[in-house]
Amino acid sequence: MARLDFEKLAGLLEKIQGKFILSLNDVPEVRKLFGAFHIQGVELHYTSQKAAGKRYKEVMVMNFEPKPVRHSHPSSSRLSLAS
Repeated sequence: MARLDFEKLAGLLEKIQGKFILSLNDVPEVRKLFGAFHIQGVELHYTSQKAAGKRYKEVMVMNFEPKPVRHSHPSSSRLSLAS
C-alpha cells in the first residue's frame, strides 16, 4: 500500500461506529499516520519465517483502550481486547 492509501484508511477508521483492531509493521510512518488511535507495540514470531527464533515488531492500532491482562509467565505481555 502507498502512503496515500494509509492516509485514506486512517480517515475511514476515524469514522467507524464499532471497534476495530489493525495490525501493521511497527515503523515510524505508521505510528505517525495512526497517532490519533491507541497504538500498542508487540513482538511476535511469524510461523513461516526462514530464521527460527527471529522476532518481528508490529503495532496493534485500535479505536479503544485495551485492558491489560496479567499472566503467570513473566515474559508474557498480552492485551485483553475485551472492553
